[in-house]
Amino acid sequence: MEKYKNGLLLIGRVLFSLIFAFGAVGHLTKINAMAGYAASAGVPFPKLAIIVTGLMLLVGSISILLGWKISYGAIILIIFLIPVTYQIHFLGMLHATDPMMKQEQMLNLLKNIGLIGGAIYIAFLGAGKYSIDKK
Repeated sequence: MEKYKNGLLLIGRVLFSLIFAFGAVGHLTKINAMAGYAASAGVPFPKLAIIVTGLMLLVGSISILLGWKISYGAIILIIFLIPVTYQIHFLGMLHATDPMMKQEQMLNLLKNIGLIGGAIYIAFLGAGKYSIDKK
């Protein structure tokens, strides 16, 4: 398995970064719609929050995809994920009255917890040989 390590790290980085890259595009191209949703979840300064988090998603996903300063990219994503997981998905799950919405929020909560774990792993494992940093 060791001989496949660097290739698999590259594939893992690409797959992991995709969800954040798509999130960045959504945040930065649908600012008003995303801000409306954020406001409904009680996020302060929702438009500013969407722009800032969109940029965080963009920088974090590019960092991990390219393997450049990957620990910083992973930390940026963790800083994004922790409050979003709590404010949007945990509280959303607690306050949802529709069973389907409650289930959707719980799935997003668990997905984000897994993504936090993956980002922690990436921050400490490094990018591998097929990266800008080559570590």
